[in-house]
Amino acid sequence: MKIIVTTGYPDSGFQTAHQQLLTAGLKEAGVSQREGLTVHQIQKKIFKAYQKESRALGSSVQLAPGRIWHELAVHFLISNSDHSEWGWADAGTVRLLDFWKEIEPEICFVLIYSSPEFAVAKALRNQPSTQETIQNIIAGWEACNNELLRFYHRHTDQCMLVNISSITHVPELFIGQVADLFDLDLKFLHVENQGETHELTAMPALLASTLIEDYQDARALYCELESSANISENASGIKSAEKQLAWQEYTSLLSDLDQTLAERDQAVQSKSELSKAITLHKQQIAQLTLSCDEQAKLAEDRQNNLEELTAKLEVLRSTLISKQSETDARKVQATELQQENELLLLQLHQVQEELEHYFLQYQELNGNVRRESGNIAFHTQFWHEQQPSEIHIDMRCQITGENWYEAEVDGRWAGPSNISTLKVPALRDGRYSIILDIADAIDPEIMTGLELSVNGMPLQLILHEYYGGPELFEAEFTASEISKASIWEIQFKFPKLMSPTQQDPDDHRLIAIRLKSLSLSLL
Repeated sequence: MKIIVTTGYPDSGFQTAHQQLLTAGLKEAGVSQREGLTVHQIQKKIFKAYQKESRALGSSVQLAPGRIWHELAVHFLISNSDHSEWGWADAGTVRLLDFWKEIEPEICFVLIYSSPEFAVAKALRNQPSTQETIQNIIAGWEACNNELLRFYHRHTDQCMLVNISSITHVPELFIGQVADLFDLDLKFLHVENQGETHELTAMPALLASTLIEDYQDARALYCELESSANISENASGIKSAEKQLAWQEYTSLLSDLDQTLAERDQAVQSKSELSKAITLHKQQIAQLTLSCDEQAKLAEDRQNNLEELTAKLEVLRSTLISKQSETDARKVQATELQQENELLLLQLHQVQEELEHYFLQYQELNGNVRRESGNIAFHTQFWHEQQPSEIHIDMRCQITGENWYEAEVDGRWAGPSNISTLKVPALRDGRYSIILDIADAIDPEIMTGLELSVNGMPLQLILHEYYGGPELFEAEFTASEISKASIWEIQFKFPKLMSPTQQDPDDHRLIAIRLKSLSLSLL
């Protein structure tokens, strides 16, 4: 696989070289299959990430993108690996020459340069030729071409340095040397008006040379480019051809000017003759107009009367149509109102039937509520009078509460959240002792950080440990201290939860303590 990258100063005309290569058989680079990005989009993203503009002054300094950009570039190269010979052209590549050389060491580069006057003439087509503008253009040209020259001398065997003028005048020489140097299967094809060509005539470049006479550094750099290039401006008489072309353009402009002046004189003469003919024609028309004035006046009066009658008729017709439309609309509205009234009446009957049905249900439910209230009052009074002195909740049995796992042999684990609850019927007034029989804890810190509350009132826990066996927590409270409720909620709050995966890789639960039982005793 051969990859040919064409680049140069933005106003060097490097696109012409790339177009010649495409015509000769080189394939244009496609998009990255994974990201769907072209090479131009990839390079723009790199410039944006490093906050650099590709045309900024001194923009030819090499960037060193990170590894993520290397992976993006590699995927782009792999996506185009089906082509044996392919490439792309982009001015921004000047600042990424080292980057692409590092990604693919066998990549080849066609480095295009132009004379400084060519770059100035091309850039000044759309902006004023101030001294500051020319200075900025020359500075960008020098920075870019210095970078091309630096890279060319380091990798001569994989680079080709070419003056854009040679591609304009002898494209077959350019294609032949590219094919020989990089071992490519390219065939030169002559195509009329191909691509960009020069996009600039020779004469403006010759005139621009007078604007940059004082920029000796630029001239010296251009001489160094010429002496190092594979195809320079002096090759095959290109320089003399440029001068001859400029002279031809000058003589062509003079010829065009003479022709324009002759056409202007002829147009002035024709205009004078036409003016005389128009004057004569106007006189003839005036004579005819005098004889036709009376007939025109009569025809005008008749036309005015006809227009007036037509206008009145149109007003009457519009009024009739409007009245007919209003009548039709009122008929439709009356029909709709009648249908709406019938529908509302039907809905009213349905609402009355539903209200009667719901009223009967309400009376029945109200009677049930009264009976249930009496039963609840009886059960509450009975429970308070017959309440045992100790209530024992065995966690291995069915419980009423939240945040507990299934019962095991010696208790039930709390989890997977850090708050668990147990609910019991409200007890009568008195002082109570609550005892927690804890079989195990996933971490000792959970025992020390355990918080217990009844109906939201925190309790002070006292730890009783005996013979290294199960641990008992005890707390005391008075029923009058807690919030009144028909159901008491005992809440456990744990400082943390853990998973026993270290002991059992298949157990992914989040647990805190394994509670064996809870006892409430009247003191």
